[in-house]
Amino acid sequence: MKTLQFLFALVLLFVLPGSLWSADKVGILEMQKGVLKIRRNFADTIYKEAGAMIPVNTGDQIQTGNNSRAIIRYDKDRGETELYSRTFFMIETVGGETDKFRMPVGKIRFKIPAIKKSKRTAKNRLRLRTANALVSVKGSEAVVGSAKGETTMITYSGDITIANIADPENEIPVLENQASKVVKDAPPLPPVEVPEETRNNIVESDTTLEFEDIQFEEENLQKDEPAPIEEEATEAEEQISEEVEDITETGAGSGGSSSGGTDKEIEITVENP
Repeated sequence: MKTLQFLFALVLLFVLPGSLWSADKVGILEMQKGVLKIRRNFADTIYKEAGAMIPVNTGDQIQTGNNSRAIIRYDKDRGETELYSRTFFMIETVGGETDKFRMPVGKIRFKIPAIKKSKRTAKNRLRLRTANALVSVKGSEAVVGSAKGETTMITYSGDITIANIADPENEIPVLENQASKVVKDAPPLPPVEVPEETRNNIVESDTTLEFEDIQFEEENLQKDEPAPIEEEATEAEEQISEEVEDITETGAGSGGSSSGGTDKEIEITVENP
């Protein structure tokens, strides 16, 4: 009998939805403006009230609409993430040695407390995966934008590296007030200094357009056919765009469930390195 009970427990462990592990609260999201949707356990909830304080869990998929802004403050002094407009953000794990997130498209600003001197050899505190890049952080403030198969990152302080997910070992450091960009499946562009005015515009703007003001040396960019990874990013953007319009036009009010929204999952089928 004990053997049967043990086997039954194993079956439950492996066949129940992964959302079973998404019940752990990891922080609080504060709505600043606009509208957003949280997908949790395959159910969508829409929020539209500025100032609303919303618990967030591991496994949550968060999507902001037009002219929207929100901040997630993580428990246990693990920093914060500011979500800009038209962003799709997924919380994978928070609270272990490395916090892991995904952002197929959109723009975020993260602030991660600096590591104590005695822990300088520790692994990265945060890892962010976009459609084509990996951003690894020990203790920093940066803004990352992902759109049209490109990922651009600017460091405001701290210790940050960026790599293409096609070659994760080939990562480069991006120092304070510098920016780098990953295009398609090419290596990251050499970091360049970013003027203060441009840095300020990037922080204040809701969109990724201000990243275009950064002057990169683009001689290393690929000129051939788009890589499959960019096609995945473009498909995700189109799908997210449809859902953003749905949020804006058919939102059910603060804290309301979205029964008339799309039921399509957005999937980025990139294998972990």
